[in-house]
Amino acid sequence: MAEARYELVDIILSLETSENEEARKKAICRKLRLKPEHVHEFRLMKHSIDARKKLIKVQMRMEVGIDGPLPNKVKSTKEYPSLSGGEKRVVITGCGPAGIFAALRCIELGAKPIIVERGKDASARRFDLGPIMKEGRVIEDSNYCFGEGGAGTYSDGKLYTRATKRGPVRDVYETLVAHGAPERILTDAHPHVAQTYCQIWLRHCASRF
Repeated sequence: MAEARYELVDIILSLETSENEEARKKAICRKLRLKPEHVHEFRLMKHSIDARKKLIKVQMRMEVGIDGPLPNKVKSTKEYPSLSGGEKRVVITGCGPAGIFAALRCIELGAKPIIVERGKDASARRFDLGPIMKEGRVIEDSNYCFGEGGAGTYSDGKLYTRATKRGPVRDVYETLVAHGAPERILTDAHPHVAQTYCQIWLRHCASRF
């Protein structure tokens, strides 16, 4: 009996067949030159769409269990220490993604964050956008730029960087998933994070400050 092992393999499928499990398995077998019976299990690790040509292709990185199962998938969770109130206080300006992550980092280091934000919470803030669209009148303290969630709350929500020194991008995604975002953002290339999930994340984070 062959010894169980697992490998990472990149496959490319058409858009029409990319969600078909059997098509994925056949592509894996071709790439690894394996018979189907040796592919015990496979799991999507990365997913991106190449639409540069007329025939749209989907590129996927798969984790493959050969002659045995894959290791158990670890669920994204985040635990933060409780603050008693006597800790050093750190004032953070702005309740956008950078401010929230700065606050979470403070908690991890044992400091109590205090976020100062001139705009309203995300739910109330959306009503302040009407005057901009209908009248061309800007409410100075609560608009597209100012308020809980930052300037990206009402944009398409794409989070990515072209920097060569990327930093802990994966940790950012895992934090969002731990607070309610769909796990799909861990596999999609340049994932979009819906406003709803960002609000859930903000509410969970705020309860710890």
